[in-house]
Amino acid sequence: MNDLIKYILTALLVLAAQILILNNVNIYGYGTPLLYIWLVIILPKEISPYLTLLVSFLIGGFMDVFCSTPGLHAFATTAAGLASIKTLPLFITNNDNINHNKFVPSIKTMGNNKFFNYTLLIVILHHILLFLMEAFSLEAFGTLLLRMVTSMIFTLILIIAIEYYKYKASEKRLALNLKNS
Repeated sequence: MNDLIKYILTALLVLAAQILILNNVNIYGYGTPLLYIWLVIILPKEISPYLTLLVSFLIGGFMDVFCSTPGLHAFATTAAGLASIKTLPLFITNNDNINHNKFVPSIKTMGNNKFFNYTLLIVILHHILLFLMEAFSLEAFGTLLLRMVTSMIFTLILIIAIEYYKYKASEKRLALNLKNS
């Protein structure tokens, strides 16, 4: 299946899950997993920076429409897209055995530590911007910080779980292909 079609189907599935399920999950009254940021994290490196920013903005704008948050998600997600453009090269090197033209960030392509650190950076930036813009005040800073941290933790857990599942599934497919050859 074409990579673009797979990404679009993944995006539709993740956005539907975010809007219909995850937005209604409120862990301990504070944390809401924001899985949609994963769509920015896994954008292929081969696409232009302008397209990365546009896709990031559209993902955030889509969330704004369904969450009645005028521009908050679009702002935070576009900033995360910009951060991904600038920071992804720091996490991959020419020594890594990857095709830089077809590179998609994942546990499989980057390894556990690099992918986790890259994801952590993008998630932290996104959540800080989103929650600060939403609160637009530091009046209840303790509650704001608790909401940010719990949402970050649960978002990271979901992203890493999905990536680990994808990695194990690809290993199984590879083993089956080798067995059948």
